[in-house]
Amino acid sequence: MKQIIGSLALMCILMVLGSCSKNPTDAISDAINSDVAGYGEMISVLNDYVDIQEKYLKSLKNIESSEDLIKTLETYGESMSKIMPVMMELSEKYPELNDIDPPKEIEERLEQISLEIQEETPKAVMEYQSDPKVQEAFMKMASLMGGDDMDDSEE
Repeated sequence: MKQIIGSLALMCILMVLGSCSKNPTDAISDAINSDVAGYGEMISVLNDYVDIQEKYLKSLKNIESSEDLIKTLETYGESMSKIMPVMMELSEKYPELNDIDPPKEIEERLEQISLEIQEETPKAVMEYQSDPKVQEAFMKMASLMGGDDMDDSEE
């Protein structure tokens, strides 16, 4: 009987915590997932990743010259080259995290940003894509993000 009361009390606490989110089951899921080793680290890295994507999107929306585009690509490439190894290390250190979904709010935020990036990229790039310096910046960004690894595997 004490176990049932304890379980009901836990469910009530989780439901109160979940009332801040859109779906109480998300809060329960997050509470369960938070016990998984590395979950807090994963959330922190995911938030950093989303921040990088937001800054990239903001920069794409404000491009007025090829120099702006080059700076945007360089900044994005450098930021991604720093966070990708952290994400890979986290995935290797805590493989069980690969089976856990991120919190809904992070997932939804990232999905929205990704859609906007897909819309903004052609607008930002179209006018300057033939500029050799812009093409060089794209190549450098790909290199920083690990694009060279794909070329090396074909040799």
